[in-house]
Amino acid sequence: MLANDYGKYFVENIAIDKQDTEVIQPYSKVNVDEAAYKEMRAILKPFITAHVYSFYGLLFLILLHILGGIIAERREKTALVSAMITGYKYLSKDKDD
Repeated sequence: MLANDYGKYFVENIAIDKQDTEVIQPYSKVNVDEAAYKEMRAILKPFITAHVYSFYGLLFLILLHILGGIIAERREKTALVSAMITGYKYLSKDKDD
């Protein structure tokens, strides 16, 4: 049986024999009511879609963040990102005080 209560809820709803839910495994058709399974998937479809789009949106924002760091380092010539990676920041010799 699945370890968490959320999984138990779905297993009990798609089982043909409610007393023998231990035989239900991922991707297995043993003791699974096809109509109940399709109904469960229809309910979860919007959540799955939102999860997929969120993943791709987050991936895009990560790439945008990295690109922004590279552009800022080249434009300002401060070597801030390089200092974060290597742990060393080189300061200029001339002082403008």
